[in-house]
Amino acid sequence: MDQCDEVIDLAYATVPKTSFDDPILDISANLPFTVNLLKLASQKSLRRFMLVSSGGTVYGTPLRLPIDETHPTNPLSPYGITKLATEKYGLMYHHFQSLPLLIVRPSNPYGPGQRGNIGQGFVSTALFAGKKQKTVKMFGERGTIRDYIYIKDLVEGILAALENGIPGEIYNIGTGIGMDNRTILEKINHHIKLDGFSLDIEVLPLRPFDVSSNVLSAAKLTYISGWRSQTSFEEGLAATWKWVKESTP
Repeated sequence: MDQCDEVIDLAYATVPKTSFDDPILDISANLPFTVNLLKLASQKSLRRFMLVSSGGTVYGTPLRLPIDETHPTNPLSPYGITKLATEKYGLMYHHFQSLPLLIVRPSNPYGPGQRGNIGQGFVSTALFAGKKQKTVKMFGERGTIRDYIYIKDLVEGILAALENGIPGEIYNIGTGIGMDNRTILEKINHHIKLDGFSLDIEVLPLRPFDVSSNVLSAAKLTYISGWRSQTSFEEGLAATWKWVKESTP
């Protein structure tokens, strides 16, 4: 970090499902390393340190939609609890060590480059399943409602916060539009059928750690930077499917 002006911390070793399977691992694999990085960063002369948290898990069951940054944080999963803990440690170093910390809470990203076998990313998981003619699992008759953001928009949102954000503040990065899993799968199936593929869907019971709805308001980031998501889901889906078709295996 002696040669850095800015740090963006995206490193994380778990996902919501694995955190529920082993909460102790979720803590031990993530929290000590993040806190150590924050401690070291607070001793350097950085312009900005950005901690990438989770807009999909730290809020828990929504009291209102879309969710803004003033919404209570009551995560249901160990993943969300640990993410929130990293935020609190980051804010501690900001307050006591003047670490120029920014926190961003992204919604659910998708797009080229996201593999469908890593235990996260509903869109990429479904697209790869369609390509390989494997079954897609959906939890609940319509699944959960989520805010899906195309990866290019997310990257631009991160850069907008990095350039314009105020240290010590938290910014959501999302589209403000929610879609349930069933709608997503219908859109995907319609799209991939044009290339001779189709989806086989298995409906399973709802999981206890899945929040029913999560849609983010990014008005705070828009106000300070002018950033807004620009890519419609249909545009993003077409680009992602093109990448999936051309990828190997």
